[in-house]
Amino acid sequence: DTCPGFISDGYGRVTWINGAYREMMGEGVVALVMKVSGVILYPSFTCRVRVVQFACGSGRERNSLTVPCDVWRMDCGGFAWRLDVKAALSLRLGC
Repeated sequence: DTCPGFISDGYGRVTWINGAYREMMGEGVVALVMKVSGVILYPSFTCRVRVVQFACGSGRERNSLTVPCDVWRMDCGGFAWRLDVKAALSLRLGC
Protein backbone atom coordinates (compact mmCIF):
# COMPACT_ATOMS: atom_id res chain seq x y z
CA ASP A 1 0.00 0.00 0.00
CA THR A 2 1.32 3.46 -0.84
CA CYS A 3 -0.57 5.11 2.04
CA PRO A 4 1.18 5.28 5.41
CA GLY A 5 -0.39 2.98 7.96
CA PHE A 6 0.10 1.17 11.21
CA ILE A 7 -1.50 -1.45 13.45
CA SER A 8 -2.26 -0.95 17.12
CA ASP A 9 -3.19 -3.57 19.69
CA GLY A 10 -6.20 -3.42 22.01
CA TYR A 11 -4.18 -1.39 24.52
CA GLY A 12 -3.30 1.44 22.10
CA ARG A 13 0.29 0.31 21.52
CA VAL A 14 1.56 0.51 17.93
CA THR A 15 2.79 -2.96 17.01
CA TRP A 16 3.59 -2.53 13.29
CA ILE A 17 4.16 0.27 10.75
CA ASN A 18 4.29 -0.11 6.98
CA GLY A 19 7.05 1.07 4.65
CA ALA A 20 5.13 4.19 3.57
CA TYR A 21 4.79 5.32 7.21
CA ARG A 22 8.47 4.60 7.84
CA GLU A 23 9.39 6.61 4.72
CA MET A 24 7.21 9.54 5.81
CA MET A 25 8.34 9.68 9.46
CA GLY A 26 11.64 7.80 9.57
CA GLU A 27 12.67 5.34 12.24
CA GLY A 28 11.74 5.87 15.85
CA VAL A 29 9.20 5.15 18.52
CA VAL A 30 5.55 5.39 17.48
CA ALA A 31 3.02 6.19 20.20
CA LEU A 32 -0.76 6.32 19.85
CA VAL A 33 -2.83 8.74 21.94
CA MET A 34 -6.59 8.59 21.40
CA LYS A 35 -8.98 11.34 22.48
CA VAL A 36 -12.00 9.05 22.45
CA SER A 37 -13.88 8.31 25.63
CA GLY A 38 -15.04 4.76 26.04
CA VAL A 39 -14.64 1.73 23.84
CA ILE A 40 -15.04 2.06 20.07
CA LEU A 41 -17.65 -0.50 19.04
CA TYR A 42 -17.82 0.18 15.30
CA PRO A 43 -16.13 -2.32 12.95
CA SER A 44 -14.70 0.61 10.97
CA PHE A 45 -14.73 4.39 11.12
CA THR A 46 -13.13 7.50 9.67
CA CYS A 47 -11.34 10.08 11.79
CA ARG A 48 -8.56 12.64 11.78
CA VAL A 49 -5.11 11.73 13.03
CA ARG A 50 -2.45 14.21 14.08
CA VAL A 51 0.97 12.79 13.32
CA VAL A 52 3.68 14.50 15.37
CA GLN A 53 7.42 14.10 15.00
CA PHE A 54 9.60 15.15 17.93
CA ALA A 55 13.20 16.33 17.79
CA CYS A 56 15.55 13.61 18.98
CA GLY A 57 16.54 14.00 22.61
CA SER A 58 14.79 17.32 23.26
CA GLY A 59 11.15 16.17 23.36
CA ARG A 60 10.17 19.29 21.41
CA GLU A 61 7.75 19.05 18.50
CA ARG A 62 9.62 19.25 15.20
CA ASN A 63 6.89 18.60 12.65
CA SER A 64 3.17 17.76 12.64
CA LEU A 65 0.46 16.97 10.11
CA THR A 66 -3.27 16.33 10.60
CA VAL A 67 -4.62 13.81 8.08
CA PRO A 68 -7.87 11.93 7.39
CA CYS A 69 -7.67 8.30 8.45
CA ASP A 70 -9.67 5.12 7.82
CA VAL A 71 -9.63 2.67 10.70
CA TRP A 72 -10.71 -1.00 10.84
CA ARG A 73 -11.18 -3.12 13.95
CA MET A 74 -9.22 -6.36 13.74
CA ASP A 75 -10.33 -9.72 15.11
CA CYS A 76 -7.56 -9.61 17.73
CA GLY A 77 -9.04 -6.42 19.27
CA GLY A 78 -6.57 -4.03 17.69
CA PHE A 79 -7.01 -1.56 14.85
CA ALA A 80 -5.53 -1.05 11.39
CA TRP A 81 -4.96 2.64 10.60
CA ARG A 82 -4.59 3.96 7.01
CA LEU A 83 -3.56 7.62 6.70
CA ASP A 84 -4.74 9.56 3.64
CA VAL A 85 -1.79 11.92 3.27
CA LYS A 86 -2.64 12.87 -0.34
CA ALA A 87 -6.08 14.16 0.68
CA ALA A 88 -4.54 16.11 3.55
CA LEU A 89 -2.00 17.74 1.25
CA SER A 90 -4.66 18.69 -1.30
CA LEU A 91 -6.79 20.25 1.45
CA ARG A 92 -3.82 22.17 2.80
CA LEU A 93 -2.93 23.54 -0.66
CA GLY A 94 -6.53 24.49 -1.42
CA CYS A 95 -6.84 22.21 -4.47
